[in-house]
Amino acid sequence: MVRQGSGRGNYRLEATNRVDPQRHANLDVGDHNNFHNPHCAQLNRGVFSGHPMGDHSRLLPISLVLLLIFAILVPFSQQQTPPELESESSLSLVSTKSGTLIDVANWRIGDEWIYDAEFDVEELVVGGAPGSQVGMLTGQLTREVVDIRIDTIDNVSTLVYDLDSSGTFNYNGATIVASGFNVGGDLEVELEMEEVIRASDLGQITYNMYLDVDFNNIGFPASLVVGSSLDLATLSIDTDYSPPKEIYDFPMNVGEIWDTETTTSTVWSGEVYDNLFELPDDSEESTTERFEVVGSGDPGVSYSGCSNSYNVTAYNASSGNINGYRWWCENAQNDAWWHQSIDVGADIDFRLNQYNPVSRNHEIEVDLSFPAWPLDLDLGVWVNVTNSNGQPVANQDVEFAYEIEEDIRIVTTAANGSAYLQFDTGHELDSSPTNFDYASHGVIAWISSTDEIGVSTLTLDENLVEVDLAAVSSGVSVTRLRDGVSQQLNSLTGYYAIPGDELTFSVPVQNRGILSSPATILEIQAPDGSSSQVNVPSLSALGVFTADIAWTVPQSQAVGDIQVLFTVDPNQAVTQDADRSNNQGTFTLFVGRLPTATIANMIPKLTLETIVIDASMSVDSDGGSVLCLFEVELENGTTESHVAPSCLIEKSWDDDGEYVVNLTVVDDENDVDRTSVLVVVNNRPAIVNLAFSDPSVMVGQSVTFNAYDHSDIDTVTPEAPIDMLWLPPDAPNGEPYTCSQGLITQACTVIPEVEGQFTMSFRAVDDDFAVTTVSTSITVTNIAPYNGSIQLRDAATGELATQNAQGIWIVDEDQTIELLGFAEDSPNDLPTMRWEWQPDSQADPSWFETTQGPNSVVPVSWSTNGAHVIVMQAFDDDDETTGTISSYVLVNNVEPTIEAFENPLPLWEDQAVMFTAEYSDTSSDLDDLVACWDLDPFTNLDQDGSADDDCDISGPSINNHMWSDAGIYPAIFHVTDDDGSRTSQTVNFTVRNRAPTADIWVSKVGPKTGEMFGLSGNLSTDTPTDQPNLVYRWDLDTSVDSDGDTDPTNDIDEIGMEIWVKFDKPGERGIRLMVSDEIDSDTKDYTITVMESDEGFFSFLGSGGGVVSTIVIILGLVLVGLLGILAWTSIRGRSVGDPWDQIAPMGMEIEQEAPMAAPPSDMFAAPAAQPAAAIQPTPEPEPAVSTGTPPVPAEGLPPGWTMEQWDHYGAQWLAQQATTQPAPAANPVVENPFSAPTSAEDDLDLDF
Repeated sequence: MVRQGSGRGNYRLEATNRVDPQRHANLDVGDHNNFHNPHCAQLNRGVFSGHPMGDHSRLLPISLVLLLIFAILVPFSQQQTPPELESESSLSLVSTKSGTLIDVANWRIGDEWIYDAEFDVEELVVGGAPGSQVGMLTGQLTREVVDIRIDTIDNVSTLVYDLDSSGTFNYNGATIVASGFNVGGDLEVELEMEEVIRASDLGQITYNMYLDVDFNNIGFPASLVVGSSLDLATLSIDTDYSPPKEIYDFPMNVGEIWDTETTTSTVWSGEVYDNLFELPDDSEESTTERFEVVGSGDPGVSYSGCSNSYNVTAYNASSGNINGYRWWCENAQNDAWWHQSIDVGADIDFRLNQYNPVSRNHEIEVDLSFPAWPLDLDLGVWVNVTNSNGQPVANQDVEFAYEIEEDIRIVTTAANGSAYLQFDTGHELDSSPTNFDYASHGVIAWISSTDEIGVSTLTLDENLVEVDLAAVSSGVSVTRLRDGVSQQLNSLTGYYAIPGDELTFSVPVQNRGILSSPATILEIQAPDGSSSQVNVPSLSALGVFTADIAWTVPQSQAVGDIQVLFTVDPNQAVTQDADRSNNQGTFTLFVGRLPTATIANMIPKLTLETIVIDASMSVDSDGGSVLCLFEVELENGTTESHVAPSCLIEKSWDDDGEYVVNLTVVDDENDVDRTSVLVVVNNRPAIVNLAFSDPSVMVGQSVTFNAYDHSDIDTVTPEAPIDMLWLPPDAPNGEPYTCSQGLITQACTVIPEVEGQFTMSFRAVDDDFAVTTVSTSITVTNIAPYNGSIQLRDAATGELATQNAQGIWIVDEDQTIELLGFAEDSPNDLPTMRWEWQPDSQADPSWFETTQGPNSVVPVSWSTNGAHVIVMQAFDDDDETTGTISSYVLVNNVEPTIEAFENPLPLWEDQAVMFTAEYSDTSSDLDDLVACWDLDPFTNLDQDGSADDDCDISGPSINNHMWSDAGIYPAIFHVTDDDGSRTSQTVNFTVRNRAPTADIWVSKVGPKTGEMFGLSGNLSTDTPTDQPNLVYRWDLDTSVDSDGDTDPTNDIDEIGMEIWVKFDKPGERGIRLMVSDEIDSDTKDYTITVMESDEGFFSFLGSGGGVVSTIVIILGLVLVGLLGILAWTSIRGRSVGDPWDQIAPMGMEIEQEAPMAAPPSDMFAAPAAQPAAAIQPTPEPEPAVSTGTPPVPAEGLPPGWTMEQWDHYGAQWLAQQATTQPAPAANPVVENPFSAPTSAEDDLDLDF
């Protein structure tokens, strides 16, 4: 039931339960004779009508009924068998698949696709800013369905999708040439797109693009000039297509080709920084763009559901140039890979990363009774609505739209969720005519309240049959695996292989009928003639079966075409097949060989020099021609492409460097070989010509060099082509000469200081850091030495000598002086300068000194005082001279010097002194010095000069001089040089008195009472001068104070060196000897034991008679007198050095030393008349006396000893020798050996 409705449609049909479509065909069966056969092998149209497409008002019910019957029965008439290859063959089955053609997608608001994007804007940027370096920008693009709405397109109410896309793409580290600067920073592109797409076939209606290109994070110092960021471009590109551009022609299959005829209107707007590029003009033009499904396979994107996608390539129908391509992914309901070029010079690749469909509240299926149908016939269609759980949705209003015929109506689903209706297919052509159908149009069902759509594509065909199995040769696609790289071959690339390639053929079989075909087989014949078979299942209307067959090209395969033959139903078992002419397909593939890419050897060239890059030796070994593609690296790092059929190109580079030239050789089969060569381009160094102001100057005269004439033809900075640097030679001081204008200017003025060739160098560094060094020379002529001068320097101290007010130097005689000569000259003359000196030109004109060098040092001295004249003259190696230069020196005499005396040690009286003075003078005076000692500076002995300049001793030494008396004796040492200069110094000698040493010698140890014995102080000692004048005083009894001074030990009982005493009483007596010189004194104590007399001989005499006693006494007196005379004589005749005078005093102490020499022999002249008394031993030690004769030593008596002396003192001598103690050396002089007894000797019997 049809009724007027609201909305877009003009009719509204009541819902009915879905029944067999044959019951609702509503076909007129009256014209069944128009079919040529009962199986509807062909539907004849237009037989009775004048319309170009036939009579649209007449229906063909009988044939269509038969078609419906076949549609039900045929699928069950054949047994289904699994596909497999049968028989041995070089082919191998990879996989098979079967299904319907790829139909149009249906989207929902919120469906989202995220693409990994690569944005190549290098051509855009570099084209407007040469020298810039920009890499690939990367980022992600999000594409989303934002609305589903009704729009009027070409005066037709059309259901459309609105899609919005946006993404940001970045490349960090780019370099842009802006405002004449190389600016570094980060390139960023913001992309926004708005698309309007027809829902029925996804035809493009509007495509608006917005680009914002920014350059951010600009570094210092460029940021000071251009800022921290630049807005390089802001572009809007608005494009409209009328009619819509059918990028896809659903349903699709490999091999299908269609042309899209449309009028494209493009409007450009925006701003571009610094004329980076020019915006194209707005345009409107009619174009025909060809699309082809060139193959199927895996596009290699991140999204995993697109391994079986269809490559739809767009190219110019006339030129064949590819405009772009897309890979349609049925599972993602959109593009898997989308490559687009923008006219301004940008290429974009979008590769699917994510597909995020929104949840579907309803699924809407548009189920056509047949996917293909004749023109102008009614066709039934079911609109099926289910919920998200797959359950039917009843009473759902759905809008049906067959927009090409403007057939729009509302239907309502029944309880089973379905609504059935019929519509007239019409005969309208679409805007994408193909070579295999009349037209194709979308049939839409949508729920406007929820913006949910279902779409199917109806194919209109004038030549419909029930079953038509066709081997689709144009649908064969080939995947080639070579060196691990997989490539899809298609009609655009060509089908070519080489030995070793692994090929996978996708061989399609299609049922082009509108009824299902029975199962059958597919026979495939390999290029080597072997055959294989694979089972083909039953195929639905327009269904496709594909067998993927692998074959590896043998290494021995000859060059040439090979064929793969494939035949569907080779046994003709499918009797319903209406057209067997298309059952066999042939696929041809050329097996060739790779070309060989060869580039002739390259030798280094210079910048701006034309270089021929010769690849003409590249060949195609399979006999075809080759095309050479050169990718030439440019100075800014970008590349320049050259297509050269001759394989020869010419190229020059403006800047030096190493440039890679990549060669790709392509043969007729699109096989390639690649090689590369490194072209070395050497820099052209800068050219500099030096000039000078004068070719010859004298030393010290300025000269100017200039480098005004310079150039660098390959510079990239013409405003400053070179960096300049003067390289002056080293001056004599070792440092380079100084340019008065500086070293980095075009001119340099210097003052040469050296005669000869003066070479100036200049270094130029170009913008490639190549160094050019040039030199030029001038002549510098000699000058005579000048500014000569003389100075004097003390050689010892290094200090300059002083001058008086008259400019005369004052020095000392014999002072070592260095004559210093100075002069100025060119430094090269200074090392060989010759100096001639006369240090004493007046007094000694023959005295010459000569030196060589930059200055002169001559050591001299003058030995005579007075004035002297110095003359100096300097000569260079050209005998140019300073002239004579004179100076005067006054030489002063130097007095002798005496080293300071050290205080001498005190001396004893009569001690010999040795003292030496040290003195000096200048060397010339030293030999003539007169040195003397004045030992009595208070007496002018020589009656010449003063009292202190006598010469008592000549020379510096006092040897063995003695002073006899104690005191302080000054002595003056004076030295006089040949100029009469005298120096003196005084030293004081201190002479001290030596105290005497008292000692006692006893002639008799243990005398008896009344016995006379001798006491002598001759062993006492003193200095030789004091020895004769010693005073000897004897206290003969230290226990008796005879002088009443209360000191019994200082009585003077006797005076004299030697005395004779006797004691009348036995017992011990203390005797003290006191010895005195003129100052000091000394004492010696001795205790003597007097023994009791034994009445010996004298008693006998006394009792024997008077005469005899008298005679004896008289003889004794005579003997005593003789002995006295003898003693006096001995004393007078004894010398001071008599060894007997050196005998040490004898004491009673145990430690008393024995004499080393014999005592005087007269000391033994004791009165002979004294009777010998018996000697009693005492416990105390006694003085050494003769108690027996010891044996004489083997070597004889000691020197100077007599036997008599040995008898008395030999034992003591032997004891002394045993203890190795030396004997005293004093030699007492006895002036009065015998003194008369004093009154104090009352108790002594001094009778002799």
